[in-house]
Amino acid sequence: MSRSLNSSKLLDNNQFVFLTRPEYFEELVKRLRLTKPGDRFLLITHTFNADEPAVANLIEALVEAARRGVSIKFAIDERSFPILQSLPLNSKQQNLILIGRQALQKLDEAGVIYSITNKSYKRLVNSFAGRSHIKLAIINDDVYVGGCNLDDKGKIDMMVRW
Repeated sequence: MSRSLNSSKLLDNNQFVFLTRPEYFEELVKRLRLTKPGDRFLLITHTFNADEPAVANLIEALVEAARRGVSIKFAIDERSFPILQSLPLNSKQQNLILIGRQALQKLDEAGVIYSITNKSYKRLVNSFAGRSHIKLAIINDDVYVGGCNLDDKGKIDMMVRW
C-alpha cells in the first residue's frame, strides 16, 4: 500500500484506507483467502475483463471462497458483454466476451450468484446511457467504494475501504 496515502494494516477497520488499483485487487484476493464458511462477499463492477491477469487471479479466489461456503454475489454491467451494443464485433471484442462468459460459467459452477445488470434490448443504442458505473465490494462488514473496475490494473484509479 502506498505509504504516502495511508499506512494502516490490512484489517484495521478504524479508519478510511485509500487503495490504488493494484492494491485493491491484491487486498480483495488476500481477504477472500481469509474468508470462511458463512462469510459474505458482494462485488459490483461496471467493466469486467477476465483476460486481465489480476482479474483472473481474483476470479480464482472467488471460486475457491465459494467452494469453501462463502456467500458470494457478483454484479456486472452489460457493457462488458456488448452483444447488442456494437455491430459487427471485431475478433478482440469477441474473444473478451468469450473469456468473460467462461469466467462467469466457472463462478456459477462454484456457487457464485451473479447478475448482468443494465441489459439493453435494443440494437445500436448509446452504450453509456442508463449506466450506474458502480464499483463496490463488501466483505462481511468492510466496504470498498471508488473508481476501480475489474480490468487493467495499470490504470490509475482509487478505492477507499472502511
